[in-house]
Amino acid sequence: MSADFRKLTAILLGVVGLVVFLSRSGPPDARHGLELAASLGVAVSALTWLAFRPTRFIVDADGLRIEWPIRIRMIPRAAIAGARVVKASDFRKAHDLKIRIGVGGLFGTFGLLKGPRETFSIWVSRNDRWVVVQLKDGERPLLVTPAHPEKFVAALGSLPAAL
Repeated sequence: MSADFRKLTAILLGVVGLVVFLSRSGPPDARHGLELAASLGVAVSALTWLAFRPTRFIVDADGLRIEWPIRIRMIPRAAIAGARVVKASDFRKAHDLKIRIGVGGLFGTFGLLKGPRETFSIWVSRNDRWVVVQLKDGERPLLVTPAHPEKFVAALGSLPAAL
């Protein structure tokens, strides 16, 4: 996770912690609302950690396995057209991205990134370099941030350098 995402995550978790603390020790007339806010904050944080933030990306003979604490997505090797490393800033300039749907800031950015021509499934926790994984059969391309982008791309096979 990049320093920016670490800072933002710490701030957001700090706010959730403060709301939890205030829900237990705050003014009696505000406790009900604070308890509701605390419950929502804890639930969103837990759901993000367990279901939206991948813990690892594994490339093996079968394909690409994306693992979360409570689920796994397997993409068969035959469904992968290739992959390439891109600078996040170059990617943003090349695509007119309009809408992000999902979680942003808490542990990274996860969900969908929609532009006028293409929608990407995005699981990123750094803002410097991303990996674009092109899929076959009209599946949404993936934007991911594996620990070692070049090794990851080499394991999947590469695409031309064009964005």
